[in-house]
Amino acid sequence: MRIKTGMCEVYARARGCETAYALAELANSLHDQAIVGSPDSAPDGRRVYKLWDDGEITYEKGGCAYGRRGVNTLMGAMYPRPFERGCFACKHKNSYGCTVSFVICSEAHAVALRARAAELSPGSR
Repeated sequence: MRIKTGMCEVYARARGCETAYALAELANSLHDQAIVGSPDSAPDGRRVYKLWDDGEITYEKGGCAYGRRGVNTLMGAMYPRPFERGCFACKHKNSYGCTVSFVICSEAHAVALRARAAELSPGSR
């Protein structure tokens, strides 16, 4: 995978993670709820990126539109699952009743973390 400029610092930190647990700890340290913005603020073209515990990266509008509009997929889920279910900072009960988790971070951080997770999970797709 080609790494974009701006991802290098996080990717270098992710490369130092030898286990999925250590990578999840790094992801949790990068979690930034402030990216969402105030519920009273305009979306201003702001995108909120989420890295889910199955490796999927989604994005949606921030500000007052957060959680009220469609969610788009940047990269789909990985199999086998690269992280423990529920290991990230934000928990969410899905429509099947399972608790899944995600972190809110920049696009560059999400892509770099996912790339390292793919390296740690041989055979993931």
